[in-house]
Amino acid sequence: MNDKLYNLIADPNVCFYLKPTPTLQNMLVVNGHPLLQNLKETIKASLISGDVILIDRGDVYKFIMGGLTEEQHFLLKNGDIRVAGEPQLKLYKKEIRET
Repeated sequence: MNDKLYNLIADPNVCFYLKPTPTLQNMLVVNGHPLLQNLKETIKASLISGDVILIDRGDVYKFIMGGLTEEQHFLLKNGDIRVAGEPQLKLYKKEIRET
């Protein structure tokens, strides 16, 4: 994990969100992946419509280091994890980059 990402995760004033990718939206529309079938309907509807969902920074850390459930990991890896207020920052594997 690079220093910038570590500092963002450690900062209690920073919020992360998941932006749905077209691939994720399509998987949700067709309800075609078993790891997504148990998502709450409100979350599915939000992501299908292109809305973002907030992600706890602890979950971002677990996503990077391991520790999420298989369903949580699948959801996050198929969306774009971004930093609120700085949408140009996107999580790539274990570092944060500008897009």
